[in-house]
Order: sequence, then C-alpha cells, then structure tokens
Amino acid sequence: MTLLSWDLISPVDYEVGQELDFNLHFEAPEDTSVEEFYVLGGLYDVNVYVPGSIFGVLIPAGASYGVNSPTYMSTWRLEPGQAVDLPCKFALNRTDIVMALFLQRITGDEPNLDGDEQIAQIQTQLDVPKTLLEQIPDMLNPLVAVVVVVGMMQIMSKGISEDNKGG
Repeated sequence: MTLLSWDLISPVDYEVGQELDFNLHFEAPEDTSVEEFYVLGGLYDVNVYVPGSIFGVLIPAGASYGVNSPTYMSTWRLEPGQAVDLPCKFALNRTDIVMALFLQRITGDEPNLDGDEQIAQIQTQLDVPKTLLEQIPDMLNPLVAVVVVVGMMQIMSKGISEDNKGG
C-alpha cells in the first residue's frame, strides 16, 4: 500500500514561477483509527534543507485543488485506508532543487511540526529545462547511430552484391 504518491516522474523540467500541475494521492494507514492528517513540503539542495522553504498543502476557499502555502495548510480527517486524490497547482521560487512532500499524522489537538508523526514521504528533482542548444547533443546521438547503421548496411549490401557478381 502506497500512502503517498503523485504522477510526477523525476526529473521534472521546471522554471521558477511556472505552475507545476500534478495529482497527489494519499491515504490513512490501515492500522490506525480515525485521525487527522496534513501534507507538508520542503525544498532541498543536495539533501540539505533550504531554510525558509517549508510549505503546507492548502485547498483555497472555493477551489478543488491544492496549492503550496508558506503560511497555511489543510487537514483531512481520514478513516483507516481512506484515500484522498487531490489535483495540485504549485508555484515555487526555486529550480534545480529537490521538492519533497511529507504525509503527517496529527498527534495532538492541532498540527505541530515538532511533535506530529511522519507517515510517508516522496520527492522529485526539479530541473531547469534545457535550451534547444543544450538538447542538440541528446538529439544527435540517436541520429549518429542511425547513420552508422545505415552506412554499415550499405557497405555490407555492396559487398554481397559484388560477391554474387564474381561467383
């Protein structure tokens, strides 16, 4: 059972300020009672937390999707095994970074980052998209391989046809 997942495939091309659309799925563990949960996020640079980058996942009033908020977060009261599928639209102020999300179980009366229990985590690498010039080597490698194979086939077919003429 995957308690926290999304449809992002790492690495993700991401430019600062661009809207990052993805679908988030989380669920309460089966071995729990009815409890409250929330999703917390943070940015990391080479496995080191970027100070001040923590955020909560919030469903704004009147919206049917989650956003990243540095100030607020939504909570979900879930029964054992109950799942939430939430479309998300994040806008981040960094790229070339790792974004991690954490499913947290509230252990007291309200969310407490120091005391709540982390249930699951996921992460993805957010990379600056390559420019067209940077993509050329990636595009040329398969093209060069095709040219080499076609050239070898032509040489081989020429050799076979000459063998047939001489025999």
